[in-house]
Amino acid sequence: MNSIVGGVGSDGKSLTVALVNPTQEPQSLNLHLESVQFAGGAQMWQTTASCPDAANVLDKQPGVAITEKALSPEAETVSIAPASITVFDFRQQTFQLLPYIEGRSALNYISVPE
Repeated sequence: MNSIVGGVGSDGKSLTVALVNPTQEPQSLNLHLESVQFAGGAQMWQTTASCPDAANVLDKQPGVAITEKALSPEAETVSIAPASITVFDFRQQTFQLLPYIEGRSALNYISVPE
């Protein structure tokens, strides 16, 4: 995976994480975050394409698809499709997020296999 970014909502009760997989290989993402406790699942939206320069053109079969999936609270890892953008929304969850752990944001602890 090339890019991962995340942020806590202004209400302090939501967490959104977005990532890009620019490769042509599926990737696996570990959803465990240090010092974060979620009470429930999440929504996942994934934009996928057959190739990096795919596009949706009027009156033609879509080249880019957006899918939505509910993730259970027990979800440990998720599959990230090739050539995709994925957004996770942990909304209206009760969690405690320590803004800094040893000088780093808690989001630095998202585990991405190499």
